[in-house]
Amino acid sequence: MFVLMLDDPARSRNYPCLVTNGTPVSRRFHYWTGASGARYLHSVFAIEETPVFDRAVFVIARRIDADRHDALAVGRFGEGAPAGYDAGLLARLAREGADEVHLHLLADSDWEAARIVADLAAGQDCAEFVAAGCIL
Repeated sequence: MFVLMLDDPARSRNYPCLVTNGTPVSRRFHYWTGASGARYLHSVFAIEETPVFDRAVFVIARRIDADRHDALAVGRFGEGAPAGYDAGLLARLAREGADEVHLHLLADSDWEAARIVADLAAGQDCAEFVAAGCIL
């Protein structure tokens, strides 16, 4: 009998979307877990290819390996792209090793998005929370 041992996603702060394992899009989706234990599905983009979505929740991350990332910043893009899009923040974090932006696009309201940002920021060891150019 063969048993594949993986880190327990329930205890992990971030992990790949296992439904897409072995598919061409397997690296395009990732879960991040908030302090509440809620998990949030994110679309993954290379930092230089990040699309601008008004009010999207983001985690700016450094990829450690195929399954693990370090969160460097958590926040929300502002209203009215590109004015709310902080290219300076992305450029600075890219110099510090960030290589991906993970976008959560499923919040139903501004209130829910703000709650998700706060939950994710509290659940990650992240240097920046709601950085310049972002709103709560």
